[in-house]
Amino acid sequence: MRIKTLIATALIAAIAIISPTSTSAAAPKISRDKISSTVSKTSYLNALKLFQAGKPLSATDGVAVYYGSAMQPGFNSAKKYTDIEATYSSGATDKAFKMIQQALESDPTNLSLLFKAYASAAVSKDPAINANAPIMKQRILSLCDAIMDSASGVDVSAPFVVVRPSDIEEFLYKYIQPDEVMGKATVSGMTAYKVKYADHTDPIIFYFTTF
Repeated sequence: MRIKTLIATALIAAIAIISPTSTSAAAPKISRDKISSTVSKTSYLNALKLFQAGKPLSATDGVAVYYGSAMQPGFNSAKKYTDIEATYSSGATDKAFKMIQQALESDPTNLSLLFKAYASAAVSKDPAINANAPIMKQRILSLCDAIMDSASGVDVSAPFVVVRPSDIEEFLYKYIQPDEVMGKATVSGMTAYKVKYADHTDPIIFYFTTF
């Protein structure tokens, strides 16, 4: 899933069109008010069904699934899965996959769970588990595409929007994949990462905010 050359090119292009003298922030593409008014329960469930089956999603369905999930009753952006983490870290990946499958039933857009599910399925010798690898990969891509489309991410007025803090590093390290992370800071209440790509002279700062 190494697509960073394409992503870096798009991000660098975004930097180039941002005016360094601009101080007015455009209306955010993603907000709770916008999701509440555009994503109905029916549209969320329909998109979720496609998502869980590993089908490619339209941009609209990707937004509905990822940001709509945060609007569902019981959503907990800070939920931890220490038992899954311990099992996965021990190398018992088949067992971890089964635990993750169960967790994804109630937390379907958790990027940390999805990346672990994909990695576990991809190396499994069990055909039934291994068959889930492309499904999990597509689910990851659908969510990361939604985050990628949420804003330019390279301007303080247009941060990437995630639904849980843990999604930031999953997206950063495993999807946009900079060659080097030079630092992390809090800027105006947002999380900012200064990164470097080998094929770009200057460092880039990515900004993130939570939905």
